[in-house]
Amino acid sequence: MKGDDRGARYGHHPGQQQYLQAMNCLEAISLTKTLPCLAEPGKIIVIGQPDRSLDEVIPYLATLPGVIAYNPETLTLTFRRQPGFLTLYPDKVCITQVKDAEAGLEVMDALKDAINVTWTCIPCSHKQTVSDAARPPAWRLQSY
Repeated sequence: MKGDDRGARYGHHPGQQQYLQAMNCLEAISLTKTLPCLAEPGKIIVIGQPDRSLDEVIPYLATLPGVIAYNPETLTLTFRRQPGFLTLYPDKVCITQVKDAEAGLEVMDALKDAINVTWTCIPCSHKQTVSDAARPPAWRLQSY
């Protein structure tokens, strides 16, 4: 172990763990489509596509408050938001009851930031194997 680098204790090269954890999961979620919202006329549903698959981070997002549905087999996750719902799939994001496309882009940007914060909490050793795992217990996320 060189110096006081904690990552070296776990078999990482000095500085490697900090570099890997500092990397973002997503750079952007692009707006791909808008649809009329049947639940609330005058509002829309926005559909976006993340610039990388969410399959590794969805099981960890499923441990957060506000989750109303999670399917570990299909990796779909739905949160309740006021108003409406936010559903994540590995390759798309759907947000209901949105005022307009601009508001949808703001929600997608906030979602991207939340995903990136969650991503930095996942230990590097888990980032390649999470897609095969079931929902991790909450204590695993909290202990890092």
